[in-house]
Amino acid sequence: MQFKIDRNKFQKDGYCVVKGLLNSDEVNYYDNEIKKLAQNKSHFSLGGIYKAKQISKIVCNKNLIKVVKFLLGSEVFFLHDSTIMHKTEPKNVTNWHRDNPCRRFGNGPDWDKHMPYNVLRLGIYLQKFEETNSCINVIPGSHKKRFTFQEILRFFHKKMRNVDENSKLIFIKNLYTRLIGKNIQTNPGDCVIFHANLWHTATPTSGIKRAIHFSFGTDNKHSENFVNYYLKYRSDIVDDNNEIKMDEKFIDLLKENKIFYPIPKNKIHIPGVFNERK
Repeated sequence: MQFKIDRNKFQKDGYCVVKGLLNSDEVNYYDNEIKKLAQNKSHFSLGGIYKAKQISKIVCNKNLIKVVKFLLGSEVFFLHDSTIMHKTEPKNVTNWHRDNPCRRFGNGPDWDKHMPYNVLRLGIYLQKFEETNSCINVIPGSHKKRFTFQEILRFFHKKMRNVDENSKLIFIKNLYTRLIGKNIQTNPGDCVIFHANLWHTATPTSGIKRAIHFSFGTDNKHSENFVNYYLKYRSDIVDDNNEIKMDEKFIDLLKENKIFYPIPKNKIHIPGVFNERK
C-alpha cells in the first residue's frame, strides 16, 4: 500500500484522507472534462458519472480500488450513487447530514450491530482549498456514537440555520461550526473517504469548485439497501419510471473491473428510511 492509511483510526473516526490519490495528469484530465461538461451551466451538480463517459472511468482507478479494499478488508463494489460537482455560486452552509438510507441513529437496519456498516462515500477534489475556500466538514466518530458534545452543539446550530452573515448572532453560529466538526482542507488529487452514516457537511464556496463523489461497499445487506434507496427512493436521481439510465459500456467496464453491483428491479421496504419517495 503506497498510501499512508491507518485502518484502525479510520474505523474509529469514520473517515480518512488519501493524499495524492490522483496524479497531476489525472487531475488535469478530469478537471478539464468537468469544465467541458459545465459549459454554459451553473448547476451545483452535473449529474451522475454514468452520464459522462469521459469521467466514469474514475471509479475503476486501480489505486482507488486498492485503498477501498484495504479499508474494508473485502471485495468492493461501485454502488451506483455518484455526483459530478461544479459549484459556481456561494451557498449557505448545508446542515450536517448523513448519506445512508436510515439516518436517525439506531433506527433501521443500517445500525445493526451484528453487521458492519461497510458503505463508503468518496470525494475526489481537483483544486487547492485556497481556490474556493470550501471543504468538507465531518464530525469524527458520529457513525458510532449517538450522544456527544458535538451532537448537542449540532442541535443548537440547526436552530440557527436561518441566521445570515449580517446578523449579530453570526459569531455564535460560526463558533458552533468550528466546535462541532473538523474541516478537511484538500489539494488537487486528494480523496476523502468516509462512512455513509457519518455526520458531514460542506462549507460555503467563494469560487468554482469541481469534485467527483461516489460510493463503494461490500456485498452485504447494507449495500443492497443503499443501492435500492438511491435508485428506487430518490426522485432526484431516477427518472419518472423509477429507473436509472446507465450506459451499457459503463456497465461492461464495471464488470470488467469486478466492481459491478446488481441493479435492483423492484423497490424494497427499508424500515426507518429517510425521505421515502411516495
